[in-house]
Amino acid sequence: MGINKPELYAALGDKQRIEILLTLYDSKYGKSVDALKKIVPSESLKYNLKILEISGLVEKSERARKRQFHYTLTDTGLKILRNKRKELEQLRLAYRYCPDLARIENDDINLHTSE
Repeated sequence: MGINKPELYAALGDKQRIEILLTLYDSKYGKSVDALKKIVPSESLKYNLKILEISGLVEKSERARKRQFHYTLTDTGLKILRNKRKELEQLRLAYRYCPDLARIENDDINLHTSE
C-alpha cells in the first residue's frame, strides 16, 4: 500500500497517534487493543487506529484464539519511524509539556521515505 501524503500528515498530526506509533515501534511483535488502551483513552483509540490504518502506517490482524485485534507497523510505517523517530520523539515531548508550542507545521518534518 502506498502512502498518500495528506493521509500521512493527518496521521502524524495528533499526539495520541504519535504515541501509538512510537509504542508500536518499541514493540517487536505489535500490541493488542487492550495494551494500547493503557496509553490512549479507549473512546478515541478506535478512531485513531483507523486513521493510522488508512494512512498505511499500521495494519491489524485478528488473533483467532482470543478474537482480539492486534496492531503492528507496516513496512512503510516501520521505515518512516526508523528515519524520523527523533523528530517524532520531539513532537511527543512538545505535545506533553508545551501544548501551545506543539502547533508546528507538518512541513517541519521532512517525511520523504527514500533516504
